[in-house]
Amino acid sequence: MNQTSRTTGYNLFCKELNSEEGVRLLTSKQKFVLYGSRWAALTTERRREFRRRAAQKNTLSHKQRQGKWNKCVKKMLKVMDEMRSLQPTSGYFVVVPQGGDPRYGGTQSGNIFIENEYEAVVEGFCKGLDARVTAKTSITVHDIRQLFNSKYAEAVGQPGKKLPYKTLFNLQMDGLPEGIVFKKPQCYGTAQLRRIGMPERALNV
Repeated sequence: MNQTSRTTGYNLFCKELNSEEGVRLLTSKQKFVLYGSRWAALTTERRREFRRRAAQKNTLSHKQRQGKWNKCVKKMLKVMDEMRSLQPTSGYFVVVPQGGDPRYGGTQSGNIFIENEYEAVVEGFCKGLDARVTAKTSITVHDIRQLFNSKYAEAVGQPGKKLPYKTLFNLQMDGLPEGIVFKKPQCYGTAQLRRIGMPERALNV
């Protein structure tokens, strides 16, 4: 699994199932069918247990997040250096915003350009990015409906499957903000929609 991807309960379940004798010998199509049928056969509590374990794997401290972020930046610059070695005449520069201390780098020509145009390139880019992030504060009913549908599809192992709101009383959504109950998206207020749609919120059906 890619180190930058988030682990889900279903992913963790499939990984453990794949370690069973004989499963690795199956074709991709056979595995897909097996994963879906086995996941569907699990009790609700077993599914929640897999999701809890997955959430623990995804929970990183601020220090761990920062360390992982720094490693990703180094990998990105390393890849670009390899590109430069393959095409010596190429030039590049990259700007990575990080609060008030943006990081940047590139080839010799790229670094010279950044130094000469720092205010326009680095500061201008960071200010523009901050403005776009700040402006995108509204979360719509449609956004939350899509979020709920995706979580349900993941839970049942059927990509594209929509959450059946007629049987909502039989379902439970773990990870909702404190004080917010699971219901139809159109029944939430603006502030509740925003809290549910926070990027770091880990929801599971």
